[in-house]
Amino acid sequence: MSSSLLQRLGEAGWPRVLLGAYWVGTFLGTVANGIQILTANRPTTEGLVIAAFIILAAALPLAYQIGRRSGGAAVPSGEFLIRVREAEHARRVLDGTLGAYRPYRDDWKIVFDIGEQGDGDDIEEIHKTRPHFAKRVYWCQFEALNRGRDHELGWDDIDLHVTRPPASSGDPQQAGVVKLHSKSVPRALITFAPPHAEVTWTAKYRSPGYWDPIRQSGHVQYFEWLPPLVGLDEDGRRRSPVGSAAFVFRVPSSLGVLVAPRDLPAGVTFKEKPNGLTQIREYEFSVHAEAIAKAVEPIGWSLRLQRSSTE
Repeated sequence: MSSSLLQRLGEAGWPRVLLGAYWVGTFLGTVANGIQILTANRPTTEGLVIAAFIILAAALPLAYQIGRRSGGAAVPSGEFLIRVREAEHARRVLDGTLGAYRPYRDDWKIVFDIGEQGDGDDIEEIHKTRPHFAKRVYWCQFEALNRGRDHELGWDDIDLHVTRPPASSGDPQQAGVVKLHSKSVPRALITFAPPHAEVTWTAKYRSPGYWDPIRQSGHVQYFEWLPPLVGLDEDGRRRSPVGSAAFVFRVPSSLGVLVAPRDLPAGVTFKEKPNGLTQIREYEFSVHAEAIAKAVEPIGWSLRLQRSSTE
């Protein structure tokens, strides 16, 4: 955004900036949605609302920052709270509108770094996302992985970083994060600008304490994963947008080694990767598409850590 444009926004004042952000957001959202509907051959009520609120939810915090920095005067605290409530309301409506609407196909590779302590538990998700109905994919949904009800996470806990590698050098390809309303697990909409026929993106975040059970006495932890489901009004021939999934567990040699499970669920395979020079062993579990398509309950297996003999 140019300095002259920022100056004009400052001269306009905060209320006009907010109003402008609202109308620009609504207009751009309608245009983006129209493109998707025309290419998808599948108009939906959800689609008529989603894109507009994506822009609106992203524009409100930006408008607030512009309002603060323009003219040298801060927004009064009462007015700030109103803007915060408006942004939160936009997120609630966006979340309620989206529901389980997932008009894309997604291949996952999730890498778990098991730390020596709880603050070293990190997760990296590598996604390859393609449209299921349209010619381009505009967004994908993100939900931080946790251990269950006894392992709640907040946005301050995970320190999320989302990146989208450019298709070619100098090609500006971005992935934006629009946080959704959530109680126990951070959830967000990952938006792609520009949209593309296939988008590879990565989400890196922390999950403190995820592997506490396996570090404690017994060194056994049951890992569960429930594939995300599509909405009831979507294509009845698929249950989940996930086409394939691989889970990699990286264990430092100071903790020991993972013992190969004896009884894996149907549709899950296991292989151990070479140790290499990093003193970290990798253990990969692949979940076949057939198992994902049939999953009505979480897919899971036990992980047992065998401590080093020097303990």
